[in-house]
Amino acid sequence: MRFIARDSTDSTMLDARRAIARGPLPDLTVFSAGEQTGGIGRFGRAWSSPRGGLWMTVVMPLEQDQLSKILEGLGLRVGVAVLDTLERACRTLAAGMGASDSGPSGPSPRLTLKWPNDVLLNGRKVAGVLVETAHAGGVPHALIGVGVNANFPARDLPTDLRDRATSILAELGVPADLARLRDELARAVFNAV
Repeated sequence: MRFIARDSTDSTMLDARRAIARGPLPDLTVFSAGEQTGGIGRFGRAWSSPRGGLWMTVVMPLEQDQLSKILEGLGLRVGVAVLDTLERACRTLAAGMGASDSGPSGPSPRLTLKWPNDVLLNGRKVAGVLVETAHAGGVPHALIGVGVNANFPARDLPTDLRDRATSILAELGVPADLARLRDELARAVFNAV
């Protein structure tokens, strides 16, 4: 697994597409950034990506004969993998602050999957998944974008999103280890493919 990290970029999905346009990628590659200035969500919608979030695109070269089999249901499989990974991370963070299912610090974080690819934390969106494909030199590539609202206050979200989106920091009051979370999510995405 190869990691290409940038402090700031327009979009990790576009970084991945630009790399593929130069030729097929030889192995699993993860593009990540500290912030995105032009993040892309489903249907080409803008994805707010302030500093403190986890913005990444996992690129996996595929065999042509695997393409349809792997792509079928991939968005949902990745959504479940991201949900499971974030649930473990949030429970670990909550346990570190002394929260339990019925403890004095309040209930443990409640994560759910809003089909097919949004992860909700306590009922508000905390992460999203975008699955696309690109070809180079006859080699198809799966591009799996994962965006996690992690270590920034909710006020850093656009005003029109604050009632339906949140961050790990806003909900739990403690920051996540972004490097560790990136690595865990990259492995989970790889295993989901």
